[in-house]
Amino acid sequence: MTKTKVFIAHSSSSRGWARDFAEAMRGSGVDVWFDELSIKPGDSISESIEGGLRGSDIVVLLVDKESLFKPNFFFELGAALGMDKKIVTIVSEDFETSKLPLPMQRKKYLIRKSPKETAEELVSGLELLQGEAA
Repeated sequence: MTKTKVFIAHSSSSRGWARDFAEAMRGSGVDVWFDELSIKPGDSISESIEGGLRGSDIVVLLVDKESLFKPNFFFELGAALGMDKKIVTIVSEDFETSKLPLPMQRKKYLIRKSPKETAEELVSGLELLQGEAA
């Protein structure tokens, strides 16, 4: 059985939380693509992001008030939709979910807790998915 590959997209305002979340996911045995950990010096950033998206099974979008004003957010969402990837949205507690793009409103999302708690919640959901496929 191959590991689920998860691409983590975030805004710069969530960078620290996202890094801790990525490490918690890796600690749980999930294969994670996270820009700081996956893009090496000299790599093309855009090609690395595209490769990470293509190679992923699930795209996790961390959403906060800043995200919706960033072109990369919409690029990553559009690419995930176009590549027919499973999308998991994680929103901060104070985020008004009615402001999410419609494709994200129509899917169950997670409320951001500590990086470790949120990773555990997502990993348990992934284990359920894998159990259904078996």
